[in-house]
Amino acid sequence: MTDDLNQVVALAGELTTLRQRLAQLNAERVMIEGQIAGYIDRIAAAAVAGASAPVAIPAAVQTVERDDPMPLSAAVLLVLRRSPETALSAVEIGAILNMNDYADFGNIRTHLSRMAKDGRAKRVSFGKYKVG
Repeated sequence: MTDDLNQVVALAGELTTLRQRLAQLNAERVMIEGQIAGYIDRIAAAAVAGASAPVAIPAAVQTVERDDPMPLSAAVLLVLRRSPETALSAVEIGAILNMNDYADFGNIRTHLSRMAKDGRAKRVSFGKYKVG
């Protein structure tokens, strides 16, 4: 009986050690995912900066030329980063990106929603987003 009890205690100790290690690995995974997201954002910003001249966007009036095959999410993120204090709607972002078709607005809304879910954007009110 004592051997069985000792075995239970030993196995419980090993289980505790494995759970602690798993918690460390999960924390490391979260940190690495954050670093990956940061590098992706930096790559997108560098690609966009190399593809177009810097433009200051005071409101939602000026446009960003999109002749290159830049991903829409990178373009949306660029617009949000260029005016971080301003909450923008899909229509306003579409106007800045020179995308004025109804289908374009739907695509931008979809990207904004996904970006809000993964933390790249922040929904501040109904249909209005800022950089996350």
